[in-house]
Amino acid sequence: MPEINTILGISNLACALLAAGLSTPLVLGRIKMNDVYGVRFAKAQESPENWDKLNRLGGKHMLFWSGIVAIAGATCFFLPPLNQALAICFGLAPCLLSVGCLQTYFHSRRL
Repeated sequence: MPEINTILGISNLACALLAAGLSTPLVLGRIKMNDVYGVRFAKAQESPENWDKLNRLGGKHMLFWSGIVAIAGATCFFLPPLNQALAICFGLAPCLLSVGCLQTYFHSRRL
């Protein structure tokens, strides 16, 4: 297996596991209002109900997109050697996690 495939596969899987680990307590509603951890949009700070709703939703979005990044990481191990364009695409796969942040942000504007 080519070295670039291995590096990108491990990197994407590590990012996905980290994001999934951080989002799971949010989905389960275990994080109370605080100044350090959770969905930090202004709307979430307005009330405990908004905090809970946005953290659960944000956690679900992040968990979904971390699954997509994990699939991208696992795919790297089964592909032939990546050319430069594909290596860049797979290298940027963790940026997909920002889609979950944007989805949560746009939802928060509707509250």
